[in-house]
Amino acid sequence: MKSVAFVANYQKTIFFHKIAEKLTEKGIKIYWVSVSKTWTDYLLEQGVHQEEILFLPRSISKQNNSALGDFKLNELIYSDRVLRHETIFGQNYLTSIQKPVYDFIVKNKISIVFGEITWAHEVLINRMCNSISDLNCQYLKPHTIRIPNGRFAFFKDEYEKEIYEVESNPAHPVMWDFELKKPDYFHLNNLKNSLTNRIKGILKKITLVFHKEKNDFEDPTQRVNKFQFLINKAQEEINFYLYRFFVKKLSYGDLPEKFWVYYLHKQPEASIDVIGRYYEDQLKNIYWLARQLPDDCFLLVKEHTNAIGDRSPSFFRKISGINRVELIDESIDSYTLIKKSRKTSTVSGTVAYEAALLGKDVILFSNAFFSSLPTIQSVSQDLSLNKKTIDQFKAYIFANSFEGIISDPLSDERCIEQKNIDKITFAFMCVLNHG
Repeated sequence: MKSVAFVANYQKTIFFHKIAEKLTEKGIKIYWVSVSKTWTDYLLEQGVHQEEILFLPRSISKQNNSALGDFKLNELIYSDRVLRHETIFGQNYLTSIQKPVYDFIVKNKISIVFGEITWAHEVLINRMCNSISDLNCQYLKPHTIRIPNGRFAFFKDEYEKEIYEVESNPAHPVMWDFELKKPDYFHLNNLKNSLTNRIKGILKKITLVFHKEKNDFEDPTQRVNKFQFLINKAQEEINFYLYRFFVKKLSYGDLPEKFWVYYLHKQPEASIDVIGRYYEDQLKNIYWLARQLPDDCFLLVKEHTNAIGDRSPSFFRKISGINRVELIDESIDSYTLIKKSRKTSTVSGTVAYEAALLGKDVILFSNAFFSSLPTIQSVSQDLSLNKKTIDQFKAYIFANSFEGIISDPLSDERCIEQKNIDKITFAFMCVLNHG
């Protein structure tokens, strides 16, 4: 019997548990890693046995367990949206959980750990699985591949660069057409950011501050200072209206003849703080691009529609103060900009993937899985990366991805519908049987 583990992560725990139930029916032994008492209690209520859960609360940092290797913990601490504010605790916590994680994997002969690679403890477990050979264990992140829509793959590394291969050279490659259509998650996120839904979201966030899930003081993914959290949320709302009414932006009719576009990321997010590590300072990225501009070209900066309010007006004033750099209206269609621009640039965003599939030049501040497309220039310059033609890439990505929605019921309730769980389970079993 094969043994696998899932890493509990807020609402995604519900989604993972649905998959775990189906895998159990197929003879797979399931274990769990959890840092939250709330979600540990949820698993126990679902019938998971205590000995099947490795619980890693904040207090484990006091055990002073020895480190099992050099995992560059400062990288993880400063990429984590909570631990960056509690660096000493972060160092002690990430050091102390290494031995319990190692012992749990070895004792239960866990061959694969499935989870996100967002929080520092998740990235650490991924690094342990990749570097400690006697664990004989892989860490895989099931995650959307964005394009084609409604498909996902299993990523092996924290940068979403390496996909777990079930077919490295497909004998009968399936080709697909790239439609000028945004992925489902894009529309869902924008819907949440409408004015009405934004007000509802604010009230919900304030309510959650007092919910038991957000007051688990043993959970290392939660900010201890709730008062500061409320202040930050109030500031975001002020920033939202200041941006809407006072930040000057170019409209479509004002676009210069020749331009590059840099697309800002919402931040903090794993897509930039983890995948784009060392390039997470977006103002520095904009300065870097501005220095590369041809003399007859402008750099246009486009705000992420879901990030309005996250940045202060001073951030945008700094951008506008850079020679030949202009802000543009965030509502301008990105496909129109891709076609008209000389270069598209972002850290790891889908817009770079879209531009490359259209054969347009891209400057990327990461090494995402689509970096192998021929027109992408990665600033971090992974010299080991083998470039593929667009057709080769399409065949490869389809052969090594699966149909299904990877999400959580709070973000997309379709993910826990039985037909989707069946699709996801099929994909998990393909990986388990392949290994």
